[in-house]
Amino acid sequence: MSNFLPPHIAEEERVRRAQALFETHRQYQLQLYYPSESLYDTTEDPLVDSWTGPPLILKKLRDLLPFGQTICPEFFNDFTTLRLPEIAAAGREQLLYWHLADTTTANNYPAESVLLWNSDDAFWFLHVAPRETELIQSILDGNRIRYIDRFRLDYTEVQITFLELRLFSRESGGGFQLVSTEGREYTFRWSSSVWETTLENPEDTLVNPLVYHLPPSAPTDPETLEFSEAIIQRAQEQQQSPPLPPSSPSSISAGSIDGWGPQSSWNSRAPCWCSKEVCDCGYRPQTPPTPPSVVLWAPGQNHLPFRE
Repeated sequence: MSNFLPPHIAEEERVRRAQALFETHRQYQLQLYYPSESLYDTTEDPLVDSWTGPPLILKKLRDLLPFGQTICPEFFNDFTTLRLPEIAAAGREQLLYWHLADTTTANNYPAESVLLWNSDDAFWFLHVAPRETELIQSILDGNRIRYIDRFRLDYTEVQITFLELRLFSRESGGGFQLVSTEGREYTFRWSSSVWETTLENPEDTLVNPLVYHLPPSAPTDPETLEFSEAIIQRAQEQQQSPPLPPSSPSSISAGSIDGWGPQSSWNSRAPCWCSKEVCDCGYRPQTPPTPPSVVLWAPGQNHLPFRE
């Protein structure tokens, strides 16, 4: 029996041969663990701006990041205790996906980082503006309202930065204006596998903070401006109009929940929607009686009487 041993090879050659051996199995492993439906294109996300190449990240990672919304104290506590470990685990999987997919940038560099940050248009004009009164009152009640501003992932660490909403007294007209301040930053280093608070605003003042940032005065996207104005107008109309019940009590049959279930009316598989004086179910708002000369009718139903 021969005792011949192959010659020792350099480390670079060993890495090259290991990659070549695995290459025939790479696509199978990639499709097995990360099919196309598990990926998310950050360039199509209206809530974030991104700098990453290529823009694909794992959908499970994106779902863990509450961009585009305010975060109440209760959710923030749950986030820091429960969701941060899940984000670290999803970050590790993102690195594995890059390796299996042999992901490269446009210049053929290996993919190294993901950077996502809050879209001011979506956050301030589509989320905050319709809730301004509610948010101001919540802060006056002593609640700290936060929102995620930035997320960064690379082969060294994961970093999440939160900003806070606070109030500044208006000089004329009274009232308060929502402003943003520095909040808290969390960093997870792969070398230590521990989340650390790497930045925290020492100022606790919720009203008239010393350092603050004004929100943008107008969205950069005209479509966002038009959409936000419609949302604000709808919210104002709902505040001015008395609330209507979701459905008529008589239209909810036994076994149905919140108006859902078998009903005899023509909209039997939909809840009752009311808009000011008009409802699409059996509920009759306090409106003047229908004149005898007018016969009400609904699609798919015989003539309706003008009174119950």
